[in-house]
Amino acid sequence: MKKIYIQIILVFFISGMGSTLVQGQQLVNENFNFSGALTANGWMAHSGAGTNPVSTTTGLTYAGLSGSGIGNAALVDNAGGEDVNRTFTPQNTDGQNIYVSLLVNVTDAATDKTGDYIFHLGDGGGASFTLFAARLYVKITASAVNFGISNTSTATYGTTNFAKNTTYLLIIKYSISTTGNDPVSLWVFPSGVPATEATAGVPQVSNTGTSGQNTISGVALRQGSSANSVQTVVDAIKIGLTWADVTPSSTVPPSLTVTGTINDFGNVFIGSSSPSQSYMLSGANLTGAPGVITVTASNANFQVSNNNVTFGTTTTIPYTSATLSPTQVWVRFTPQTSGPLTGTISNTGGGVSTAVTISVNGTGVVPITPVLGAGALTGFGSVCVNATAGPNNFTISGTNLTAGNITVGPLAGFSFSTSSGGIYTASLTLPQTGGTYSQQVFVKFTPTASQSYNGNISVAGGGAASINVAATGSGGNTAPAVTSNPATLITTTTATLNGVITDVGCSAISSYGFEYSLSNGFPNGSGMVVIASNNTSGNYSAGISGLLPASTYYFIAFAINSGGTSYSIQRSFTTLAPVIASTPLTAFGSICLNTTSAANSFTLSSTGLSTSNIVVGPLAGYSFSTSATGSFTPTLSITQPGGVFNQVVYVKFTPTSEQSYNGNIPVSGGGATTISVGASGSGVNSPAIVNTGTATAPTPNSVTLSGTTTGNGCSSVTSQGIEYSSINNFGAGQGIKVPATNLTAGNFSVTLSGLVQNTTYYFRAYATNGGGTAYGTLQSFTTASIPPGLVIYGSPALRGGNLHVSLDNLTPGHYTMKVVNIAGQVVFQRDVILQVNFIDDNFTLPYRLMTGLYILRIENTANFKVSKPFMVR
Repeated sequence: MKKIYIQIILVFFISGMGSTLVQGQQLVNENFNFSGALTANGWMAHSGAGTNPVSTTTGLTYAGLSGSGIGNAALVDNAGGEDVNRTFTPQNTDGQNIYVSLLVNVTDAATDKTGDYIFHLGDGGGASFTLFAARLYVKITASAVNFGISNTSTATYGTTNFAKNTTYLLIIKYSISTTGNDPVSLWVFPSGVPATEATAGVPQVSNTGTSGQNTISGVALRQGSSANSVQTVVDAIKIGLTWADVTPSSTVPPSLTVTGTINDFGNVFIGSSSPSQSYMLSGANLTGAPGVITVTASNANFQVSNNNVTFGTTTTIPYTSATLSPTQVWVRFTPQTSGPLTGTISNTGGGVSTAVTISVNGTGVVPITPVLGAGALTGFGSVCVNATAGPNNFTISGTNLTAGNITVGPLAGFSFSTSSGGIYTASLTLPQTGGTYSQQVFVKFTPTASQSYNGNISVAGGGAASINVAATGSGGNTAPAVTSNPATLITTTTATLNGVITDVGCSAISSYGFEYSLSNGFPNGSGMVVIASNNTSGNYSAGISGLLPASTYYFIAFAINSGGTSYSIQRSFTTLAPVIASTPLTAFGSICLNTTSAANSFTLSSTGLSTSNIVVGPLAGYSFSTSATGSFTPTLSITQPGGVFNQVVYVKFTPTSEQSYNGNIPVSGGGATTISVGASGSGVNSPAIVNTGTATAPTPNSVTLSGTTTGNGCSSVTSQGIEYSSINNFGAGQGIKVPATNLTAGNFSVTLSGLVQNTTYYFRAYATNGGGTAYGTLQSFTTASIPPGLVIYGSPALRGGNLHVSLDNLTPGHYTMKVVNIAGQVVFQRDVILQVNFIDDNFTLPYRLMTGLYILRIENTANFKVSKPFMVR
């Protein structure tokens, strides 16, 4: 192994001397390392075959480029004739770049030529080549050389003048575009080899506006006419997929690298082969592409393979470019004699001067007594009668066997084959030549009865003791497998039950459905049965109805075939509690005490109730009935059969106190949650409604005032009248009340007397019932003024009657009113103290006066005196 490591270190050292070892894939590496016509050395003529054939000439040299100075070069003449090509692996990936490098030396003697293309790529090769791309043009102007590039017959030339008879390195980059034009660029270098495209600088010329070919599979040299074409020497043509592929440094030799190790194979019986081991083989700067690397074992004790299937003393690893990507190589030990055995695996080719080797070793062991062995066979479990299960498999192994057949089986219920899809028979006879043996056996199980088929499969032959491979399985007629899923679409009285048949068992399903019960843990087969008929991919369901609201039900799924009935585990669901809904009850407003309102109503409804009675009420002040004209009671009990429910409830309101009766009427029963129906009303003892009327026929001392009752309120009016005062805005009840006794159709009036002349009075009507006294609005009137002078009203006056006297234009003070008879005697005297400027007084004449003429005299101490006669009768 020491030798391997030294070689790897040398490769790494050499690789570090130049960057051009890192390459992608070199498709062509033509150094014209031959003499004569190109068509005799791997090239093909596709035009003018045999006429002025393209042949070799002295090779070109260019410092620093691998391939420089190797072999000869091709002379592309200017006299027309044969065009030649060679093919390589087609490239057609969109966006793929193809790079070409070549050495070019223009040797034409002419000083001016319009130019033509001498080199191109394209989609073709062999005897036919018509689809061109990346054409390299050369022209001469005033003895200066210009290079051009194009995908068509119209060239795009660079502007730099180059010399004839001088070797240049040309690099072409062509980009495949399957959807548009195919850009192509040309670099021309008089010296040096740029390691990367970036360091190469701006191309001499680029052409991006022409379309080439979407597949590039060949390269050609073209000889044009003497009028236009320029005689040129071409050498060191390299084509690759990267810049590095076509610019290899001439200082780096070809190399092979081995990665990995081959361990000691240990003890292996003579005549048998060990398990394989592998290593990785890679190469750089290989020559002669396409070519092969030859891998050789030094002796028959070791074998090599390039696919881990076919082994021999030698194998080959192909390469298509200067770079060989890491490739796996397998090695196995096949001892021919006993004892320690050694050897080497050598890797040669690709221009590598010294083979890269790997040491290998192992120990050959003389075979021992023939032995048969076998792996375990996986059990088949329960299989339906007359159905076939499998295949399962086990592997027979043998060592030191003698030549002869290996037999497998028979075992009742089981059949055998050497391939999973092959023909199965009751037993197998397997030929073998002896030594090491390995064979995979496939087994199927076909029971014909409901019983156990456990047993041993006999394996015998090859000179070894027979062995048994345990086989297990049983035949059965199994029932289906079924599970239940949660119930859905649950209402107060209905639900949908869901089940899944997860295994039909060994025969067709004859029936499936559910059992359900109100009893938890009810025995299978004892519940209420509902059959389903909608099996879809094993899923089925069934609806049940007539359930009790707010009740828990238990259910199981079942399925039946000829093997029996299977039940799922129990599940449960609870039906929804009934819900009673109600429309609103119209408010009653204010109702007089101890009176009963008209009936309002609300409507109860439900989609599903139990059979218990619906109870409405009680609520103080309210009574209920199912009929607008029926008997109303404080509590209403409504019988109903359960299920859908609709009922109009009529309500009356009878207040007994002056208060609010707002509240909620409870509604319960039928298994539903109690609800409340809002009720509002108030008990009132309202007074009468009274309006103040007008004042009519006012005199200095009297007036008639009227009023009206427009409503009695909650009780009959017991009194009515007028309240008045000389004080404006006097409070209700603070004036002088004058009852009226002439109530007719709500209208009444009173006449006031003894009023003060020319005075404003204020009055309002009133009416009294059991709810209190109500008042009308405040009105006013003004009495008339008394006439001028001394006025005696109602003359002649009556004895013992009222005498009304007025006198205006007085000065406030103390006055005396005297009644004097015709004899001059004072028969009556009345003192008056005035705070106003008039007298408007009433007094009663003595009854003892005689009839006749009298004089009324009014006087004061200030010598004021006025008198007037009047008659008394």
